[in-house]
Amino acid sequence: MTADEKQHVYEGLKTYLDTLVMDYGLHLVIKDFVGFLEQDMALYRALQDYIIHKTSYCMAIKENHRLWKYCLYTKALLHKTLMKNPKPFIGQCYGGIMEYVLPIIHKKQVIGAITVGFGRLENKLLEDILRGLKRYTQIDIAMLQDYYKESTEMVGISSEGLYQRLGILAEYISLTYEPVHGSKKKGIVVSKGQETYTMSHAIAYIQKHYKEDIKLKQLAKYCHCSNSYISHHFKKYTGVTLKTYVNILRVEEAKMLLEDEQIAITHMAYELGYKDSNYFSKVFKDITGISPANYRLNKTKNVPK
Repeated sequence: MTADEKQHVYEGLKTYLDTLVMDYGLHLVIKDFVGFLEQDMALYRALQDYIIHKTSYCMAIKENHRLWKYCLYTKALLHKTLMKNPKPFIGQCYGGIMEYVLPIIHKKQVIGAITVGFGRLENKLLEDILRGLKRYTQIDIAMLQDYYKESTEMVGISSEGLYQRLGILAEYISLTYEPVHGSKKKGIVVSKGQETYTMSHAIAYIQKHYKEDIKLKQLAKYCHCSNSYISHHFKKYTGVTLKTYVNILRVEEAKMLLEDEQIAITHMAYELGYKDSNYFSKVFKDITGISPANYRLNKTKNVPK
C-alpha cells in the first residue's frame, strides 16, 4: 500500500475502534506481542488511545516498579498461552480485573490480542488480592477498592454482536501487519512491543497531568525508565517534543473554555498551568494561527442568538 492508502486504512480502523468502544462502553486494550506498532508510527498513533489500561486502578498499580515489571511479565505469559491455544477466553489479571481475551492472528502467528474488561470479583476475593498488592504500593486498600470499583463499572459483553465486531477488529489489525524480514525465528519474534507500552504510559500520564509543570525526570520515574530514554523516544511516538505536546493539550482545553465568555483569558491561562497570560496567548497563536481573543470572538459571533 502507498502511504496515503495506509493512512486511509488507519483512519478507518480508528473510527471503527472508537465507535465500537463508544457503543458498548468498553475498557478495551490492544496488546502488541511482536512489535508491529514499533514498526509503523502511523498505526501506533491511530491505536494510541487503546494500547494500555488507563483506568485509575491500573495506573495506580503500575506506579510501583515491581508491579510494572510483573505486568510486562504477565503480558509475555499471555502471549505464550495464546501461542499454545489461540482461542478466545475469559481470564483474570493479577490485579483482579476479569477480561475477555481475543487473539490477533496473522498467517497462523499470534501477533497480539484484544482484551476487554469483563467484570469484577466478589469482595472477599478482591480483598485478598489487594492485601497482596499492598506490599508494593503506598496507596491504602480502601483507595484501591474505590479505584477498582470505578474501573470495573462497565456493561456486560455477552452480546453475540459484540463478539463478532471484536473479531472484525482483530482481523482488521492483522491485515495491517507486515513482518520485517528476519524478525522472527521458528515463530518466536524478537520484539515484544515494550517500547510502545512504555511510551503509551508516558503519554497517558501527560494527558492526565498536562495542567501541571511536568518535568522529564518526573515522567521518566513514573514510566520506570531513564530521562534519556523518554527524551530519545518521545518525538518518535508523538511527532513533537514534550513541551510542544503539553502545549497542544492545553490549547485544546483552552478552545473549549473560550466558548464560555464568562471565563477571563488571564484566569484561563493560570488554570491551564501558565504563569504568564501573555505567554499563553503566544503559545495559543503559534499553534492555532489566531489569538485566544479572536478565537473567542469568531466562536461566539457564530453562535445562534
